[in-house]
Amino acid sequence: MSLFTLGNFSTIREWPLPQAEISILKYPEGCQVDAPQMASAFSPLLAMWTPLVYYLGLLVNSAGKKPKTDSPRSSESSRSSRSSRSSRSSWSPRSPNQPYEQRPHKLLAPVPKEVDVYSFADLPSMIDKLGPSSSVYFERLYTLEISDGNLDIPDSFQPKVKKMFAAYPGDLDGLEFVKKQNVVVLYNKYTFEETLFNALRGYRPGYSAGLAPETEEKLRQMVEDSKDGCDFCHYEQRTAKDQWGRIETELCYVASNVAKYQGHHSLIVPKQHSPLEISLEIIQDLLRTSNKWFNQVYSQDPDMQYPHIMWDNLPRSSASQMHFHWQASVSRDRYYARANQIRDGAARYEEIHQSSFWADVIAVHEALGLAVRLDDAVAMAYISPTKEKELIVISESSTTPAFGRLLYIAFRTLMGPMNVRSLSCGITFEPRDPNAPPYPAIARMVDRGDPFDRRNDVGAMEFFGAYNVASDPFALARALHSTFEQELNQ
Repeated sequence: MSLFTLGNFSTIREWPLPQAEISILKYPEGCQVDAPQMASAFSPLLAMWTPLVYYLGLLVNSAGKKPKTDSPRSSESSRSSRSSRSSRSSWSPRSPNQPYEQRPHKLLAPVPKEVDVYSFADLPSMIDKLGPSSSVYFERLYTLEISDGNLDIPDSFQPKVKKMFAAYPGDLDGLEFVKKQNVVVLYNKYTFEETLFNALRGYRPGYSAGLAPETEEKLRQMVEDSKDGCDFCHYEQRTAKDQWGRIETELCYVASNVAKYQGHHSLIVPKQHSPLEISLEIIQDLLRTSNKWFNQVYSQDPDMQYPHIMWDNLPRSSASQMHFHWQASVSRDRYYARANQIRDGAARYEEIHQSSFWADVIAVHEALGLAVRLDDAVAMAYISPTKEKELIVISESSTTPAFGRLLYIAFRTLMGPMNVRSLSCGITFEPRDPNAPPYPAIARMVDRGDPFDRRNDVGAMEFFGAYNVASDPFALARALHSTFEQELNQ
C-alpha cells in the first residue's frame, strides 16, 4: 500500500513498491487553519514533543526497509547511495528542537502569506533554517553547490561591460558584481534535473522585464491580423476529424492532426482565436474535452493509456498556428521520455526512502514559501526549473476543479506580473487504466522569451548539458502568491 499524499496527505492508493509515510500533524477534515498561527499557539507543546516525534518518525520510516543489497535494484540503489554520499551537500538535517513546520491535512484555499523577500542565491541560508522534516526531504532529494566565478576586467573593456549590464539595479561603479559572481547549482538526485542559476545573466541585453507599449500593440495587431485565413477559425471546412467523429463543446473542439507524431494525435482547439487572453472557463473546458478525447482513445485501444498535452503559445515557442491550441497524444506502456524519467525517479525515491516523492517535493517548496495549495491541487515555483519562470501544477486527478483553476492561475501569473507572452506547457494526465499504478496529473509551464527576439532561447547547454536559468523562483513565487490571492478574492 502507498500513502500517495498530494491533496489531503492521507489518500491510500495501491503501488507495487512497499511504502510508508509519517505525517506528523494532521488537521481535522475541512479545517481551515493558518499554519504559522497554529505553530505559534502550540509552540510549547511542539518544543516538548517534536524531538521525540522526529526520532520516532525516523525509526518508523526505516523500519522494515531491506538492505540495499537485497533490493531488486541492488546495483542501481548501490550506485545511487554512493552518488548521494559523494555529492552530499554541507547542510545536514536540522536539530529537532528547532521550530517544526506544519504539514496540514487540508487547507481549503487559504489566502497565502506574502513570501519573504529572498532570492535563489539565498538558498543555502534558507535550507539552514528549515524545520527537521523538510530539511531531511531536501537532503534526500537535492545536492546544492555554490561556486564563485571571479574575473578581472581591463579598464578598456569596462565601459562596454557597464553598457551590457545597464539594467543591473545596483551600483555599476567598479563592476564588483561582475568581478565576483555566485553560481548556484541544484541537482535532483532522482529525476536528474540540474539547474544552473546566476542572477547576473538576467541583466544581459535582451532580458527585458516586459514588452514596451508599442511592441505590445504590435503583438496584438499581429494576432488580430492572423485571423484572416485561419484554418482553426473555420474548423468545419479546414480541419480533419478523427475516424470516430469530432468531439465538440460550446467553447472548443477536437481536430485530428494531419502530421502526427503519435498514432493517436489530435488538437484541442478553443473557438477563441487569441492566445493572449484565455479565461478560466476555457481552461476548464479544454481539460474536460481533453479527457473526453483521451477516454475515447482508450476505449478504442486499451493499450494506449498515457495521455499528454503539449501547449506552445505564439510562434516564438514553435507554435505553427497563431490560433490558441493544445496538442493531444496518447502513448503506450509509458509516458514520453522526459516525463517518464521523472516518474521513474519518483518510483526509485519511494523504493529507497519509503516515502512519497511528490509529497516530499511539495513539502520542501511549501517550507520555502514557493507553493500555494487549493483543495487537492498545488502550484509551485519550481526550484529545479527546465527553463525560465517554470511553474508546476500538480493534483491526483486532472478532473478536479482545483487543478484547472491553478493551471489558469499559473497562466495568469506568467502573463500578468511576470510579463510573459510566449510560453510552453506540457501536461501529463493520470493513466487511463484504473488498475495502473497511480501517478498524478502534472502541468509544467515555462517562459519562452520575447516573442520578437530573433535569438533562440535554448542552445547546446540545454540540449546536451543542464538547465541554465536566470529568472529567480522566489520572485516568481511572489507573483504566484499575489495572483493566487487576487483570484480567490474575486
